[in-house]
Amino acid sequence: MRVGLIASVIVCALAVPQVASAKVVHGLVYDDQNDDGQPSAGEPGVGGAVVALGVRGFVVTDASGQFDIEVPDALASGIAWVRVPDGFRPGPAWQRWDGTADIDLALHRLDAPIRGPLTFVVGADTHIPATQELITGADLANAATMATALETPPAFFTVLGDITQGNREAEFALVDQALAGIGVPWIPVPGNHDWYDGGAAWFAHYGPDNYSFDIGDVHFVVWNMAMSEDDIRAYLGAELSHVPSTMTVVALTHAPPSNGVTDALRDLGVDYVLTGHAHSNRVVDRDGLIELNTEPMLMGGLDFTPAGYRVITLDGGRLSSYHRTTLDEPMLTIVGPARGQCTPAKGAELVVAAELDGGTANLTARVDCATPIAMRSAGGMSWVADLPALSGGPHAITVEATTPSGTSATATTTIEVCTPAAAPPKGPDWVQLGGDPDHAGAREHEIVPPLVTRWTAAVGGHVITASPAIARDKVYVAVTDLGDGNSGGVVALDLVTGALKWRVATAKPLRGGLVVVLGTVIAPQIDGVVLGLDAETGAVRWRDELTPRRGAMSPEAGALFGAPVAESGDVFVGHQRTLAAIAGDVGTPLWVTEPVPDGMDSQSAAAVAVGSGIAVGTFNRALGGVIAWDRDTGKRLWSYLGAETVAINASPIISDDSIYIVSGADEVTSLDHAGQVRWRTKLDPDGFDWGNATIGTPAFASGILVVPTLYRDLVALDAATGVELWRRAAVPGPLHTTHYRGAGEAGFAASPVITGDLVWAVDTSGKLTAFDLASGATAWTTDLGVPVLAGLAVSGDWLIAASYDGSVRALVPTKRERPPVEPPTCAEVVAPAGCCDASGTPIGALVLTLGVAGVIWRRRR
Repeated sequence: MRVGLIASVIVCALAVPQVASAKVVHGLVYDDQNDDGQPSAGEPGVGGAVVALGVRGFVVTDASGQFDIEVPDALASGIAWVRVPDGFRPGPAWQRWDGTADIDLALHRLDAPIRGPLTFVVGADTHIPATQELITGADLANAATMATALETPPAFFTVLGDITQGNREAEFALVDQALAGIGVPWIPVPGNHDWYDGGAAWFAHYGPDNYSFDIGDVHFVVWNMAMSEDDIRAYLGAELSHVPSTMTVVALTHAPPSNGVTDALRDLGVDYVLTGHAHSNRVVDRDGLIELNTEPMLMGGLDFTPAGYRVITLDGGRLSSYHRTTLDEPMLTIVGPARGQCTPAKGAELVVAAELDGGTANLTARVDCATPIAMRSAGGMSWVADLPALSGGPHAITVEATTPSGTSATATTTIEVCTPAAAPPKGPDWVQLGGDPDHAGAREHEIVPPLVTRWTAAVGGHVITASPAIARDKVYVAVTDLGDGNSGGVVALDLVTGALKWRVATAKPLRGGLVVVLGTVIAPQIDGVVLGLDAETGAVRWRDELTPRRGAMSPEAGALFGAPVAESGDVFVGHQRTLAAIAGDVGTPLWVTEPVPDGMDSQSAAAVAVGSGIAVGTFNRALGGVIAWDRDTGKRLWSYLGAETVAINASPIISDDSIYIVSGADEVTSLDHAGQVRWRTKLDPDGFDWGNATIGTPAFASGILVVPTLYRDLVALDAATGVELWRRAAVPGPLHTTHYRGAGEAGFAASPVITGDLVWAVDTSGKLTAFDLASGATAWTTDLGVPVLAGLAVSGDWLIAASYDGSVRALVPTKRERPPVEPPTCAEVVAPAGCCDASGTPIGALVLTLGVAGVIWRRRR
């Protein structure tokens, strides 16, 4: 809520000064009841409405809707707009003023005012291009239609700037066409990509670039980030001076506000600010002012969050938010029990991945056509249900999902109740990204396919790029919250059974991975707080906050996306302003340095690599390059900065004589341990500095470097020369994971692993494949059914995959695979009386060999 009198005090200091020579412009604000855009007989004026001309004026209409604005004589034209009062259709209500005529501002009354909880949908950075090649207007139309498909239509839909890619007239027309049919008010917010022409195209399509509206007891104010900081503060001070102190104030803009603007927002009583621009998903508490930064709606983010949006609700001044992932069609997949997995007769859990549209889904499951079982949301895209006691043999599972808008989907599979083979032995622990501090991602022991799922488990939230860890007979997984952004967590599962050992909630999401060292799980929060958790219980052993040695640090500068790394009991973790070596068991800092003193935003997701006595890292998209420090003292040894060091997010690899780095432009560079270039290889001619084509850390063994890219391919290079040995293509998946690319894009986000002579890689569709390391020949493949973005982990014959939906599975070798069989639906089965009860006695027609899941979905009319 706003603090009384603060706005009026600040506006005195910030208001536009009076001019010596001025003229008066007269106007009317009216209720356009016949929607013809001009005042008609009998249409009443609207009293008490606030009117402005551009960012100046701010007068209030009289009881009849009349107003007069004093403007400088030198002002020849402008855009007049009215703050839309409660009860009218929100959005820019405006008229272009030609310098002479009176102004008539039309308002359009809603069928009924919005009361009670206020819900709206927030997207960002759609970047609709004129070319219509990689991202299209059809993508926006589909995403917006699904996003606004709520039980009660949202109050409005907004895109927080960079609506277009190049500020072209044709691009704005494509946006208008895409959003013409969504049926809810559209709130445009200007971004830098929409402003290359100084606003000419924007003014023609949307009118004011700064405007406001009221819904119930909430005031929304839009501002253009292109203004100077002084002009922003002056506009907000003047605009908010007319807002009662009892109202909740929500600001919408493109870029995260500067420190100066943040201070003004806080002083003016703004409660929440909604932003885009950073191409990331994050919630930041700016000393009481809450910022929700939302990732691009149609393409992968710079932080590698897949395309998505928020559904926000305000109730009594309190904001809550849930996240939805942008999909081209509804998604419903039965994750576990998986094909070939032995299901226990009692205590089995059904795990399903589901996301249909912006609404809240309802899921039910049936076993052998019995009474439906209600499923419950488990976080992320995961839904779970406890299966009833089942007899031995196969059983049919049918899952049905519906949303209030009428979107529905059905998935079917068969499971088998049986006794699994003895658990295979575990091998060396995989305690961190790439298994070891050099990130080589390799083990000598070969996991021999075919594999079968041993267990599946839901972990309570999305797993994005944080690889799981294996240690102490447990699997440790970092989960994140993409909605309210005020929670995350670490989950420990039993390696052999998948049973939950412990779960610890964290105050902020975890975007980097985990490392397990000296009985401690190191968990880095996105806000730069590093936790040391007891590996057996999850209890907090120690806490360290990464703060710069000098100067203040913005939340953007201190965001922590990279995983921690451990070597010989010491942990290396940091962001662009602070890198620390910490004693893993007690959290005592051993040394601290500042990698990029001038870093403000655009942080890297790469972890530090440690080997041969050096620690090597990169921390900012453009600044600092690749830096090497003495592993023991933190002394800077050298740095290398070049075009090939821009947008490095894949973690470096250190071998006996080389360091390998991969840039966002899809270029691989080999350096020696002194930082001198040995070779460079461009993997894709379309790679460019903003492409962000890589996030998965390569794997290295037997002189071969295997590089995952989001530009479709997994590429193997001769590590000595950079010569390409082979490449294999991914399968397009349901997510939009690649920066500046939309639907249907294939790629590998997850770090591969090498076991013996096999490379294990999983693409963003969930297709897991074992390739021959030397030739790239396919040894075996399976479809996990859900997208995987996080790297794999291995220990002995155990392979662990954590998927984006929020599920984890363990796969182990099996002697034979059961052939897939399409199961019948309940409608196809004529059952004798009493055969289909929840006790699970299978009917004869359902005694089948194990089948794969099938999905049917229907979009609402």
